[in-house]
Amino acid sequence: MTQVYLLADDLSGALEAGAAFSAVGWKVVLPLGATPPAAGEAGSLEVFSTETRSMGAAEAAVSLRRILAEREATGAQLLFKKIDSTLRGPLGAEVGALITELAPPLVVICPANPAVGRTVRDGILYVNGVRLEKTDFRHDPAWPAKTGDVRARFAEQGVMMTGHIPLAVLAAGEAAVRAHISARRGTGQGTSVLVSDAESSADIRTLVLAVRQADPETVFVGSGALGSVLAGLCPPPQKRNVTAMQVVGSMAVLCGSRHPASHRQLNQFVRECHAAVLHIKPGAPLAGLVDAAVVNLDARRHLVVKCDIGAVAQTPTSVSDCLAEFAFELAEIRLPGVFYLTGGETAYAVCRRLGGKSLEIIRELEAGIILSLLRRFNHPDVAVITKPGGYGREDIMVKHFHEITKK
Repeated sequence: MTQVYLLADDLSGALEAGAAFSAVGWKVVLPLGATPPAAGEAGSLEVFSTETRSMGAAEAAVSLRRILAEREATGAQLLFKKIDSTLRGPLGAEVGALITELAPPLVVICPANPAVGRTVRDGILYVNGVRLEKTDFRHDPAWPAKTGDVRARFAEQGVMMTGHIPLAVLAAGEAAVRAHISARRGTGQGTSVLVSDAESSADIRTLVLAVRQADPETVFVGSGALGSVLAGLCPPPQKRNVTAMQVVGSMAVLCGSRHPASHRQLNQFVRECHAAVLHIKPGAPLAGLVDAAVVNLDARRHLVVKCDIGAVAQTPTSVSDCLAEFAFELAEIRLPGVFYLTGGETAYAVCRRLGGKSLEIIRELEAGIILSLLRRFNHPDVAVITKPGGYGREDIMVKHFHEITKK
């Protein structure tokens, strides 16, 4: 069987995409080396985080093309390219790199993720019924949402859409979608790019089934919801043996996200779970904070470690690196039961600094929030939970607190 793989632009997104395939029986592994390995394990699915979310367009394109070329050289096939469901990142550069390197006949883009309130109607992205540019995402420090128009967002980054698949066509069924696609594909030899509406998982399933019948070589680009549908249509060659994973000990939450929702979640977790709060500052000594963390872990208290972004003008990378160094120094003395990592850059930096060689997905706690086992070089494995910065209700961390501390 041809080796298959997934791509995402940050670690939390990669794990979200991979979790859907893990749920149907795939063994899903995310390599953490500087370069992808020559070939994956037979019968497994690899998912790669390109870490391009915060890159400029040119750098992101180079990074993506390198990984695509390396995978092509091993004969592996790209199943799905995960993007942020609120259109953050150098999307145009990444889709452009896919087109240049793979030359697919068709690219279908669908950022909708109905399970977490992200829907697309008339080509406009909504979050819980509110246009994207009117939500908290308009304040994102790196990628402020200036428009919810998916076509306009890609056009401003150099990717022009060949057409649009509206909800009415999806509601009419697979045959109607195939006919609609055929009428809107370009007549030349190049790649056609279509953006699709979706307000439900049924819409996304209709889209995927129709597109796969219309052209099996299509490259899908979209949210984790699109990956979930693809996973259901791509059974593994052999199902993995799943073993129960017992998390013992306190939870250490490391928050590198600037999204307001993340900090509201932290505040509720601290209030309801009586967690200790440690404030970290990039460039400041860590020894005292690590000592305080050890004292709290020994007392079986949960931890929240965060940087007060409003008071310290730092780049996301410096915050992530600081949290990663804190995690490393803490792990050398006392490992928590689980590291809860908020924000894709933070998750990637922490896993790499802890000496991780790969992440093996255990299960999805809920949409986009993944429990994995970090395999390390010459050190014990570490349980990690990853959560994208803007995901989840305000009580999400409280819920996971009760879940992982069940006797």
